[in-house]
Amino acid sequence: MTDAKHKDAQNLQDAKDAGKDVINKLPNLNDQDKDALNKQIDAGQTVDQVQQIVKDAAKDAVNKLPNLSDKEKQDFNKQIDDAQSIDVVDQVVNDAKHQDGQNLQDAKDKAKDVISKWPNLDDQAKDALNKQIDAGQTVDQVQRIVKDAAKDAVNKLPNLSDKEKQDFNKQIDDAKTTDAIDQVVKDANALNDSRNLQDAKDAAKDAVNKLPNLSDKEKQDFNKRIDDAKTTDAINQIVNEAKQQDAKNLQDAKDNGKHVIDQLPNLNDREKDDFKRRVDNGQTIDEINRIVADAKAKNAQNLQDAKNNGKQQIEQLPNLTPNQKQDFKKRIDDASSMMEIQNIVDEATQSNAGQVMTGQQAQLPDTAVNAQSDLGVLGGTMLGLLTLFGLGKRRKREEEK
Repeated sequence: MTDAKHKDAQNLQDAKDAGKDVINKLPNLNDQDKDALNKQIDAGQTVDQVQQIVKDAAKDAVNKLPNLSDKEKQDFNKQIDDAQSIDVVDQVVNDAKHQDGQNLQDAKDKAKDVISKWPNLDDQAKDALNKQIDAGQTVDQVQRIVKDAAKDAVNKLPNLSDKEKQDFNKQIDDAKTTDAIDQVVKDANALNDSRNLQDAKDAAKDAVNKLPNLSDKEKQDFNKRIDDAKTTDAINQIVNEAKQQDAKNLQDAKDNGKHVIDQLPNLNDREKDDFKRRVDNGQTIDEINRIVADAKAKNAQNLQDAKNNGKQQIEQLPNLTPNQKQDFKKRIDDASSMMEIQNIVDEATQSNAGQVMTGQQAQLPDTAVNAQSDLGVLGGTMLGLLTLFGLGKRRKREEEK
């Protein structure tokens, strides 16, 4: 019986020693608290009493760990209640402390990750916030830092009304997790950006509509793409494409305009070069169309001048009958180029000269008189030709001057 009592006493003392060791390692206890608990342990009469004192102290310590959720505290407290030895209680407390520290580190990592993605904070502001987060001692402290930063970010959004900012800030204050805070900031930025996006769309469509060399259909297509765009980058890309198409349309119009001018048969080289230079300097398709129209008008005017001059030449040929003159002049009216007119005048001149030769053969005794008459006719014909060809050359020299 004495040995049994001795063994019970030793077991009780071992329990007390183990209990005090656990108590002395519990977090959030000052020396006074530890002394009070140790005195309770010393007063314990059984191992069960000592274990209960340690369990109560352990649960109190777990409940004071600031970074455990209520669910986690309940789980650890149940493990403490179910523990069959003080060593098991000690292990549960160590696990709780480890989880508390892990929760704090996770909160810090999460907070820094969230803040790094907020678009309206510069690197300097982010660095300052990260230092505050690293210095945080509890999850609540870290969350408060994130909330303050979130409200600051929301308040800086330029397209939100004061009422909208107040509503978002209240949602931030009511948020229970960093993820919930982050979602509020995302919602605020989305609302702000939607207004930025609409402003960008309005400006982009105005720019497209002012491009002078796009067709109405092209403008409609580009504006529809702008309306469907989801980002400002996409809008900017569409506007750039519209400007490129505008420039291409202008260049195509210039190339076509110069080709048309080159094909006009009644313009001389100087006139063509002048019109093409004006085309190269044109800024809009409408301007180029006006230049081409001017070139066509000049081409038509040159043709009409040549027709008038050609008919005047034919009228002065003395050996053509009225019917012959009328026929040649009608052919001139129907001609479409100055070269064709020149060929008709040449033909009329040759016909006039042929009739002179016929007249000479019919009046051989009057050789001297007829020769003089023929010279006069030939001289008039040559003068007409010189006038026809000289007109263009003189105009060219005057333009060059």
